[in-house]
Amino acid sequence: MTSATDIQLDDAFIVVPDPAAPDYARTIELLNELYIAESRSFFRYLESWEPYTDAKTIRLRTACRRMMKTSFEHSDRLAHLIESLGGVTIAGAYSKDASHSNFTSWANLVPRLIDTKRDMIARGEIVLNAVAPLPGGDNVAPALREIITEDRADLAALQEWTRRLSHG
Repeated sequence: MTSATDIQLDDAFIVVPDPAAPDYARTIELLNELYIAESRSFFRYLESWEPYTDAKTIRLRTACRRMMKTSFEHSDRLAHLIESLGGVTIAGAYSKDASHSNFTSWANLVPRLIDTKRDMIARGEIVLNAVAPLPGGDNVAPALREIITEDRADLAALQEWTRRLSHG
């Protein structure tokens, strides 16, 4: 119920309209593009894949499983950002071209994981720069920066594993 104190009148006693709500459509669209890419991440396959793992690569497997969980967390954060702006997430689908990697070695899998992280970092930076000036950009930028920082740390860890694997 509206009270008399909620209504604002101008000098001619005409009701002053409420300011228009910001249009978050473009911000939501950009966040959804990032959400779709994250939900299609190559890391998601690690939930059901069994790459050949031995004593030398067990820690790599553990690190990649953590990165897989982080991918799910990133999707959740992006979904919350989208919903906080009044949007609805658009689900991504797994890519069929990744199905051949199930029982491969880590030496073959790590370069693909590195490419995935590089792609997610690049996408994140593009979306961050694009949403910064848009309505709601101030609210989503810190979360996007955090996601990009986490992806960079994962990328560095994967690159270190590439060096370890190449030195036998």
